[in-house]
Amino acid sequence: MNIQVTSPPIKLEGHLTTPVLQKFATELRKRLAEDTETVLIEINSSGGNALQSKILFEEFIPYENRIVCRIFRAYSAAALLALLGHKRLIYHESSFGIHLGAITLESSELLSIEALEIAVKRILLFRKFFIETLEKRTNLPNSVWTTLSARNKIVLDAKKCLEYGVVQEIL
Repeated sequence: MNIQVTSPPIKLEGHLTTPVLQKFATELRKRLAEDTETVLIEINSSGGNALQSKILFEEFIPYENRIVCRIFRAYSAAALLALLGHKRLIYHESSFGIHLGAITLESSELLSIEALEIAVKRILLFRKFFIETLEKRTNLPNSVWTTLSARNKIVLDAKKCLEYGVVQEIL
C-alpha cells in the first residue's frame, strides 16, 4: 500500500483523557484545514474517555479519505479512533482491543439510582455505536461483532485484524 505523507504523524499515545483528546483534535483540525494531503495518525494507547472519542470520531469521519491510521496498540476509545482512517495499518506484533462496559461512579453517586441508570444507558449507547461502526468499517456483519462483544472484551492480533477487515495491511 503506497501512501504519500510528508508531514510528521499526529501521535495519539497513553491514556486518552479529555485534555489529551482535545490536544489531538486541535492538531488534527489544524492539519486538515491547512493541508490537502493525507494525515497520518499513529496510535499507541490502551484507551480512555469513550464518550469524547465518540464525539471526535463523529466530527472527523467526514475526512476519512484524508486520514491514515497506523496502529501500535489501540484499545477501547483508541480503537474507535483507529477506525477513522480510510486506510488502517497495524504492526505485526500489535493489537486492537475493545472493552465495552466499564462504569465509573464517584462514591457520592453510589446513593443515586439515577446516576447508575444514566451510566448504564451511556454504555449501552456506546456499545451500539461501536458495533455499528465496526460493521460499517470492517468486513464482518453486526451479528458477528455482537457475538464477539458479548464477552465484553475483544482483543485481536494483527492477523485477525487483517482477516476481519479492521486493517488493510500488516507492517
